[in-house]
Amino acid sequence: MNPVKHDCAENSGDWAWLSFHRHVSEGQLDSDWPGASPVDLPSVPGA
Repeated sequence: MNPVKHDCAENSGDWAWLSFHRHVSEGQLDSDWPGASPVDLPSVPGA
C-alpha cells in the first residue's frame, strides 16, 4: 500500500508501518528518499 497515494500520510516517512523506516535504519535508503542523492541498491540474482 502506498500511504501517500491513498491519502493516509503526507509523506512516506510519516507512515509508521512502512518498511521505509527499516530500509533507512539499515542504510539502504536516505531519510529524504526519493531525494536528490542516489542510493546504491544491492543487485538481486535472477532479476
